[in-house]
Amino acid sequence: MITFLGPLTFVPTVWNAWTLENIDALRVLTWWQMTVINLIMFFTLCHVGSWQLRLLTLVWVIMMSLVALAVFVR
Repeated sequence: MITFLGPLTFVPTVWNAWTLENIDALRVLTWWQMTVINLIMFFTLCHVGSWQLRLLTLVWVIMMSLVALAVFVR
């Protein structure tokens, strides 16, 4: 259950990506790469993983996607 706290610790980064005036520090290619890697891992877990791991990975994909989208939009 402690692993479910991981995405919660990432909430401030998502909030900053959407609200801070200067997000130049977030403008790197790794957000897109991490989103793709997490999405591939999610599809793999859908095939062989438990529902807890699927849920956790889906939350990570959503968090990474929100930051990547903020970098792209802003």
